[in-house]
Amino acid sequence: MRRHLLALLLAFTMALTLTACGGSGSSDKETDPDAEATEEPVGEDAEAAQEDEDTEDVEASDGDVSAAASGWKPTMPITMVVNSEANQGVDAKARLLCQYAEKYIGQTVYFENMVGESGTLGWEQLAAREPDGMTLGVVELPGFNYFLRDRRPDYHLRKYTAVCSFISDCAAIVVRKNDSRFDTVDELVAFGQAHPSELVAAMNGERGAMHIATQAFAKSAVFAYSPAHYGSAVEAVEAVRSGAADFCTAEIDDLLKRDEDLQILAVFSEKPVSAYPDAPTLGELGYYDQWLGSATCIIAPGGTPDEMLDFYGDVFQNTLKEDGFLEAAAGTLSIEFRDAADTATLLRRQQQFLESMTEDFWTIVLPTPEPDPNAEAPAE
Repeated sequence: MRRHLLALLLAFTMALTLTACGGSGSSDKETDPDAEATEEPVGEDAEAAQEDEDTEDVEASDGDVSAAASGWKPTMPITMVVNSEANQGVDAKARLLCQYAEKYIGQTVYFENMVGESGTLGWEQLAAREPDGMTLGVVELPGFNYFLRDRRPDYHLRKYTAVCSFISDCAAIVVRKNDSRFDTVDELVAFGQAHPSELVAAMNGERGAMHIATQAFAKSAVFAYSPAHYGSAVEAVEAVRSGAADFCTAEIDDLLKRDEDLQILAVFSEKPVSAYPDAPTLGELGYYDQWLGSATCIIAPGGTPDEMLDFYGDVFQNTLKEDGFLEAAAGTLSIEFRDAADTATLLRRQQQFLESMTEDFWTIVLPTPEPDPNAEAPAE
């Protein structure tokens, strides 16, 4: 009885203090990046998971019981923890999703925007919440993986449980449509092998997302290039369009409304992407065969029960089929649903990829050219 009264009191408090998904998105709380969380943690800290880093993994639902069969559903408003300011970045994407998901959840979704500690406060607080299905979080990869890598041993994947992912924005090899030199990836690779100092790749900063994707591609294909760093992905794409750079590895969402003068040669995905179904994957062409890009995922505190994960997985999968949601996201977001198990695999692979990235990743050794048997011997 006492626990029930506390739950009701918490629901009433959240309704007064938090910003609802369907509301204006404004907040009377300060959004100073160095400020503390705008809300106190709910419940006690979740139990620490195994400390062995060789076996750590994000948890995922492996139950066969559907949400409908299990009968679990939330009995109070839901909190969505986000590590960005309201209506910006990942928060805007999550609010759009939850706007249409509330009718399936049967409860209002309130957003807690935690932007302190360089944007990591939300992730820290989510790990400390009670795994009772009342608190979820939204994260973007690979930024979340960088956080886990850099904050160890305090934080690792086992402190979180994968629920699903709903945006998969993979990178793509992009050139100008009117550049007759590069109609295929093989032609781009051959040019980089023959003219390593002339091939210019545009990117959004040294060792940023575009640089990582370009380097992964170049190492797998064994060719060299000259990097040209710009302030943003949009500027890098414009550099290719204007001819200031030969190619870039832009993410699909940066191209959805900007591809009139651009050509996609291949995508960093394990399967074709819906926005550009005719573009081959790099793996099909014999090059880098893993997904690279950014993904938006829903996660929960570690130890969240399977029946709760099943419920939210069904909720968000149904939401992504909503005509209203699809119309609102059309042309701006690369919608792709992954269930809990697939999202956990994606998180784990991205974590392994980042943690294996040593200085050797940033070097490319071109093969020594074979001597020309027809070349004349140098005169003595």
